[in-house]
Amino acid sequence: MTLADASVAEITEVSFPDWASVNASGEMPAGEVWLKAADLNDAVGYGAVDVTLATLTLTGNADGAADISVSVTMMDSDDGCVVSPDCIAGEVHVSALAVMPGCNNPPHDLNGDGIFEDVNGNSLFDFDDIVVFYTDIEWMVENDPPAEVFDLNGNGRIDFADLVALFNEL
Repeated sequence: MTLADASVAEITEVSFPDWASVNASGEMPAGEVWLKAADLNDAVGYGAVDVTLATLTLTGNADGAADISVSVTMMDSDDGCVVSPDCIAGEVHVSALAVMPGCNNPPHDLNGDGIFEDVNGNSLFDFDDIVVFYTDIEWMVENDPPAEVFDLNGNGRIDFADLVALFNEL
């Protein structure tokens, strides 16, 4: 298992399913880790599909995204035949901010100024961001996101003056 950018996230734990009566893994935390497991009790039968090989725990280090890749160097069946599993790559997204209610992605800073104008997380700065800010301002205060990312007027807190300032940036 490999994360393309360990500055974004790293593998911090590996857990194996019950069938893996003998198992081992590389040192963690790391951006890459090897895994070994053996089914000595024949818990995984012939023709089994969707077998979990391991579960990884990742820890985010910084906002961003990193590709996750899997490669298998050796896997065989109980009778010694080579097994070639499908290895599907993925991606991990790390954000210090929670997803706003009713949205699918966390807020983003679109221009690198430290202010997260894209409140609804759709990768655009538009009127919908103003609506989400207005609708969820109490939620934002209660859930304690870093004030500086929404503090457009620089007074150290999230308030309606920030909403007005965000509107004026449109």
